[in-house]
Amino acid sequence: LTATGETNAIFTWYDASGTVIDGSIPPSTSNVGSITYYVTQKIGVDGCESEKSPLEVIINSVPLAPTASPVTYCQNEVADVLTASGSNLIWYDSNGILTSAPTPSTTTPGVKEYYVSQKNTEGCEGPRTTITVTVKPTPLAPTAPSVSYCQNAVASELTASGSNLIWYDSNGILTNAPTPSTANVGVTEYYVSQKNTEGCESPRTTITVTVKPTPLAPTASPVTYCQNEVASALTASGSNLIWYDSNGILTSAPTPSTTTPGVKEYYVSQKNTEGCEGPRTTITVTVKPLPSKPIITTSGPISFCVGGSVVLKSSYASNYQWYKDNSILTGETKQALVVAASGKYTVVLLNENGCNSVASEVTNVTVEPLPAKPIITAETPLEVCEGKTVRLTSSAATGNLWYRNGILIPEANGKTYNANLPGDYTVLVSSNGGCLSPISEPIKVIINSLTSTPIISTQSALVICSGSSALLTSSASSGNQWYKNGVAISGATSQNYSAKSTGIYSVKTKNTSGCESLISNNISIAVEAFELSLNASTTMAEFGSKIELKTSSNLKYQVLNWSPANLFSDAGALNQNFEFRKEVLVTVNAISENGCPASATIKITLDKKRDLYIPNTFTPNGDGKNDVVKVLGTGIETTDWSIYSQWGELIYKSKERDASWDGSYRGVMQPVGVYVYKCVVRFTDGEEIIKHGSINLLR
Repeated sequence: LTATGETNAIFTWYDASGTVIDGSIPPSTSNVGSITYYVTQKIGVDGCESEKSPLEVIINSVPLAPTASPVTYCQNEVADVLTASGSNLIWYDSNGILTSAPTPSTTTPGVKEYYVSQKNTEGCEGPRTTITVTVKPTPLAPTAPSVSYCQNAVASELTASGSNLIWYDSNGILTNAPTPSTANVGVTEYYVSQKNTEGCESPRTTITVTVKPTPLAPTASPVTYCQNEVASALTASGSNLIWYDSNGILTSAPTPSTTTPGVKEYYVSQKNTEGCEGPRTTITVTVKPLPSKPIITTSGPISFCVGGSVVLKSSYASNYQWYKDNSILTGETKQALVVAASGKYTVVLLNENGCNSVASEVTNVTVEPLPAKPIITAETPLEVCEGKTVRLTSSAATGNLWYRNGILIPEANGKTYNANLPGDYTVLVSSNGGCLSPISEPIKVIINSLTSTPIISTQSALVICSGSSALLTSSASSGNQWYKNGVAISGATSQNYSAKSTGIYSVKTKNTSGCESLISNNISIAVEAFELSLNASTTMAEFGSKIELKTSSNLKYQVLNWSPANLFSDAGALNQNFEFRKEVLVTVNAISENGCPASATIKITLDKKRDLYIPNTFTPNGDGKNDVVKVLGTGIETTDWSIYSQWGELIYKSKERDASWDGSYRGVMQPVGVYVYKCVVRFTDGEEIIKHGSINLLR
């Protein structure tokens, strides 16, 4: 029960008899009728109570559940909208409320429940009635193959998989499975379904019966070949041809063998697009004999350079025909043939049947062309320094012979040659057949001498302090280039170089020809990084405590002085001890054994202990244990404490030193929950601490 009133009002609830009740407990709705409650308000626990305001609670009646019957369908049958007795009906399925009476889906076999209730004029909904919808499975359509026959073939009775089969033709149901007629060309359709034990009939399967026409015999002509002539596959008019020889059916149109003279018969029929085969046609194949295979003899070598020739001669016959690379040489019909060009040469003999002999074995004549005059190119400058080479490249990939000043260079036969001596270089090319090209144009190579290796005049290893430098001097007065760790130093080209960082230093020189010397001796420079550390036994101490100071470093060193000097009697000690009186900044200065200075500083501060604690849980239930929450600690001078409800309302505030909260606001105990606070604490030494947190109120 709820009521509105003045700000911060305290409400008191009464039943009809005037007894005070807990307004947070909802009224009972078990009985139909009305009941009146009363409520008053007062400001503060000790405030005056107002007059009672009545609040009538009315409990309306609930209507009965409507009546409805279960329904059953076969799968995919057309379903009706569900119905039920009653008024103001409300429909549901397993997912919740529906906008109207549902029409069940019959696509999937199974059982599904719907629910319906009714609502009276007072808006009260009654219990729900369950309506069970059962969808019985419909059997699958039976499987049945369509069949084809050639016209007038003997047909079989139609068949299908399944049970309790029902057969149909275009006129309706049949008493049993039909046997199709094949008397007429065309297509006839039959239908079959099956019925299950629950009385549901499946969809019908269509069986197509096709009666196809038979084609005529194809037309074909006899063929004639010379022995060993390349034959073609036999052909005939028609489509979907079927080929046979004396042994039976063939997989494709045959290509007759011409290896043996004689006569052989083949047969062919055609099959139409409906798969019906017609009568066969005979094809006669005649193979005529050939003259003997000729033999070619030569007058000399059949491989020579451009400008030579060879005579080819056939074995004796009356008629000849010469070929080059399988092409006829027009007019070359004599027994001998003069050849001056590369090619594959054969000869064929002709007999009185008009058949050519098998071609002779190939005589392969090779006329080697002279290689082209090579050209030399240089991949590097033609003028280099001593110790380097000039890379020369021939335009020919293979067969190169390199010369220097007209003299053959032993074993120099690659595409490239690295010249390390001065002179005029040429190259010529030899083919695989030993034919030589014209010699190339000469190319001149110049090799310049190197300059002397410089020397750096100083110690081989130097150690310098950070920020200082070491002067390095080259023995060469000009042409210098300084290096650090093998890398050229940009702009470092003078005789002297000032090294300021760790590394290995060297120098090279270059003469007027641009030839660089070998690398000089190495000078190792090390920059000493002197690091001094200062540590204290503690950096936060109480007044009068003993402090121990210790120095340390990565190098050997000597302490020069300490600051403040009045704290320490021994200015050169590595470690010190003193009595702490006030906050102090200690500095120590030292120098390494190689003269590098360093210093270190440490700050020692006063330890101010703070003892402050605010509990995060209390139980204000009046049992005398943990009934209040307060600020705890030592050295506290004042507190400024504010506590807020979870909605941000300030419900407690105090500036008393020993302030405590008992969990009430304006005399009313606050509910269990989490409350937040802000507390400003000032200590006797003047320091302030602001503390935020939360408090759990439990009972």
